[in-house]
Amino acid sequence: MSSGRVAKGAFLFRQGAPSRRVFFVVAGLVRNVRAEGRRQVTLGFDCEDRFVGAYDSVLTGCPATFGAQALEPCELLWFDGKTLESRYRRHPAWERVGRLVAEAQVLKRIDKEIRIRALSPTERYRRLVATDSWILDRVPQYHVASYLGITPETLSRIRRRL
Repeated sequence: MSSGRVAKGAFLFRQGAPSRRVFFVVAGLVRNVRAEGRRQVTLGFDCEDRFVGAYDSVLTGCPATFGAQALEPCELLWFDGKTLESRYRRHPAWERVGRLVAEAQVLKRIDKEIRIRALSPTERYRRLVATDSWILDRVPQYHVASYLGITPETLSRIRRRL
């Protein structure tokens, strides 16, 4: 395990390059982002007491399918994949941590699929306000709009109506 600080705007890992680390956010805010042509699509946000990583890349060595960028200065702990795997084998408590992180990732993915496929933009915004209102206090509105899958103008209209 290692630790360090990352400046606002810096990438923890980049889309298209193999990622060998899993990060734990001690302090700060991270945006998970995917480049799609000329657009950057915000996939989600992670803050204090959350793990961040391109787990598929860490496990397989394949290029990361998204990147993670610090939206605030961050204090992080990180583990490389080999160290994590070694801890899983030697310590049942670490294996439990790995399972809990994997379960949290599955729940995030299910929530995102439902949010994008089944909810209107207004419903997505209402759900964000109800479940993750901290995002609205810490994240620039254009990133919030990207996360919701709408334009910043549409987000402004929704906010005015509510």
